[in-house]
Amino acid sequence: KANSILLNKQGFTLKKYKSLSISTEKKDEIKFFEEDSEVTDLTSNFNRWVKLFNEIELKYGNIIFYQKRLIADKENEEMRKKLDDLLSKLHLV
Repeated sequence: KANSILLNKQGFTLKKYKSLSISTEKKDEIKFFEEDSEVTDLTSNFNRWVKLFNEIELKYGNIIFYQKRLIADKENEEMRKKLDDLLSKLHLV
């Protein structure tokens, strides 16, 4: 659970951290990897990308369907609007 680089920045080694007496006050002062604000930000950004890719994976069939409909009938405004809405929702435009 403890990250050695993060512990080193706080002046502890992993061995020193493990050898600390079970003093909760002292251990509470030491920040863990998942509590680091940079890690939290990066994880949040990564999760947003994963969510976006999952949405794209689910909707790519609809995009192809709307594009084929528009190729067959270029005047179909309903399909054009649906395609534009979907592309904008998926941040592809």
